[in-house]
Parts: sequence; C-alpha cells; structure tokens
Amino acid sequence: EDAGHIAKVSVKLTSLSSVAFKILNKPGFSVWSGQAQDENLATRNRKSLSDLKKLSTVRLSTNCEQLREDLQVNGSSLAAYGLGDAYISESLELISATLNVLNSPRIAIISRKTTTLEIADEMKTIEKLVKERLDTLIFQFKASNTNFYRSYRNARIIIDLHKKYKTPPQLEGGSES
Repeated sequence: EDAGHIAKVSVKLTSLSSVAFKILNKPGFSVWSGQAQDENLATRNRKSLSDLKKLSTVRLSTNCEQLREDLQVNGSSLAAYGLGDAYISESLELISATLNVLNSPRIAIISRKTTTLEIADEMKTIEKLVKERLDTLIFQFKASNTNFYRSYRNARIIIDLHKKYKTPPQLEGGSES
C-alpha cells in the first residue's frame, strides 16, 4: 500500500513539475510576470524544469500554491497575453488534484490523531463507568459469593510494570502478585 502511494506521489510530483514548467514558460505568462513589476513574482516564475524537479515536495507544493494563487487572482488579465480561460482552468484543476495527492498523508495523520483522541475519550468514559457503577455493584457479592468478589477485585488491580513499588500490591485472599 505504501509503495503504491509513493509511486502515485512520484507520478504526481513529475506531473506537477511539468505543469508548473508549462505554465511558467508559456510566453504570455513570462511577459505578464515581467510586466507586473513584482520582483518576487518574476523571480518565482523564472524556474527551469530541472529546478522544479530538484525542489522538495514541500517547496514544490508551496511554489505551486503560489502559482495557483497567481492564476486565480490574475486569470482574467492573462487572456491578453494568450492564456485563455480554458488553459487557466485546466492548469488550476491539475495543480489542485496534484496538491491533494501530495497532502493526503498529512490528512491521514490528522485523521489518525483525531481518532486516537476520540478513543482516549471513550476509554475515560468506560473507566469512569467501571469505577462508579460496576465496582460499587460488585460489592453486593462480598458476603454471598466471596470467591467471585475476590476474583473481580484482584482482576481490577492495575500493576504498572514501570513503576517502582516499595511493597508489591496485595491481592485479596492473602496471595501476592
């Protein structure tokens, strides 16, 4: 499963590099970024395909996010430079699809952390129910079914193996753990 995801990301990275390169080196885009008189824009958009392929996933994603923002904000003014709406829409869709694949591991990590927190909350609720309800309910068997009561209480003793005890916890009925 991991190998499949890595291959998918690799294909998308190559695709994203190629798309970014095609957009950045479209003559109209180069002219537009030069005339925009924004030095950051001009520098950012002056990248070769090998430069784009050398970028880490994070840097390439960041550059493509900026490119997507440039296309969204300035899309209508790019028509005068030969970059039509269809080309811009296609480029935006491809950038978005690729960024979604690149961000999917991050989304999975967030989902896992959320699920882990939900499980911890459920465990607290279960522990509270056991302590407040079941532990008090079992007390009625102390006189009538002593063995059952003692077995339950012994099973409820939690021994933390990492904790140093001065004296080991005592099981009911006189035996030690």
